[in-house]
Amino acid sequence: MTARPYPARRPVAPRPASAQGELGFVLVGVVMFVLALTILGISLFTLSNYEAEFMGASFNQSQAFYDAVGGIERCKYILTATGDPNQVRDNLPPGVIYARAMQHGDSSGTSWDWYDTTSRGHIQIRVAAQYPPGTGEIRMVEAEYAPSAYWSLYRNAIETTGSLWVPGLEDAVKSVVVWGGSILQNGPNWSEWSDPNLLGGDARYASGWVPAPEVDDFIRMMMRGSPGVADVDDHTYTFDLGTDSMRVFVGADYPSGSPFGVDDHTSGDIDFEIESNPGATVIWLLPQGARFSNTVEVSAPEGTNLVIVAKQTSDSRNVPLTGAKTGLEFDGGITAPRVNLFLVSDGTVVIDRPPDPSVTCTTKTAAIFAGGVYIRGPKNPEETQLHAIGDRDDILRPLYDNGWLPNTVGRNRAFTLVPGSFREVDGSNWPD
Repeated sequence: MTARPYPARRPVAPRPASAQGELGFVLVGVVMFVLALTILGISLFTLSNYEAEFMGASFNQSQAFYDAVGGIERCKYILTATGDPNQVRDNLPPGVIYARAMQHGDSSGTSWDWYDTTSRGHIQIRVAAQYPPGTGEIRMVEAEYAPSAYWSLYRNAIETTGSLWVPGLEDAVKSVVVWGGSILQNGPNWSEWSDPNLLGGDARYASGWVPAPEVDDFIRMMMRGSPGVADVDDHTYTFDLGTDSMRVFVGADYPSGSPFGVDDHTSGDIDFEIESNPGATVIWLLPQGARFSNTVEVSAPEGTNLVIVAKQTSDSRNVPLTGAKTGLEFDGGITAPRVNLFLVSDGTVVIDRPPDPSVTCTTKTAAIFAGGVYIRGPKNPEETQLHAIGDRDDILRPLYDNGWLPNTVGRNRAFTLVPGSFREVDGSNWPD
């Protein structure tokens, strides 16, 4: 066997002198690149933490500010509903740590005047909030508002969410007479009452936008005060207020077999006698409605307010005419020449003609606010006269202010922001 020769080795050329110093350059470059990336990563991580802290602080400041602004709105709501500035500082919502409302430098309400339209009467509201509660940022804002008060309901003699129905009778042409204000109804064909043979007086006719009578809420609210019961003796209902300026009564008797909680049938007159000081207010709650079969005569000191609030019953006789079941029915009419009369029901209020055709039924002022209204006047030349309250703010103001009429709680107060008054203030000034 012949040995296989190995190939001859080629000689290796010697490295140039310049290449001797470049050994390990790639490794050094990689290390430097990794180091640069590491520094960049650490910088970005640090920056992200800073951004997170900055965003968290900014969020806390913004949240505290918006909580304070929400606190302003809360104060306005409480003042509108109650008129009591003391309540704005109670039961503060989460985040709000301070709330005050002031007028004339007074936050207790003892010298407040909702009818002060001067700049001195502006109401200042100041609220502070902290977020997170107890440890975070505190922001305080304030604003000034011009208070105003207006009473829209009950100025007119007739306001109904349903329809007004006046029978067109040959013997009762214009025997229903409405003086002052407007006749408002939401029901259809309201313009039909412009027929000159149906109604007398100078009241204007218009479509309604009449709100629904809040009878249930009003009765529940007034029942909390343990109302009394009218004293009834031989069809005479006595409401004795003593020295009180207002007293609430409920019902009288609840006969079985009748859809009405109070159902008074008699061939003689029915009397409402109010024993009170002049200008006092009687509120009579009728949770199951009422019906009176003969003429009701109201005797009371001059300027007494009689507020009758009746829930609608199951009696549906008037639905085709007015759109609502009966709530309060005066089959012989009602006369109250010395009384401001308020008849309120979510059903139909019925004022029918007196059985004696020589009787004229009249009121000092009257406001019917109901789900429907049915009025049939007496035979000519007698009349059923309704006089609207109109611009008699001296009558409406105390009733609105005290919430003694349905749909009035919180409806008589409003705020108008004074331009330029909304601002953030130094949180070190926290007046009581």
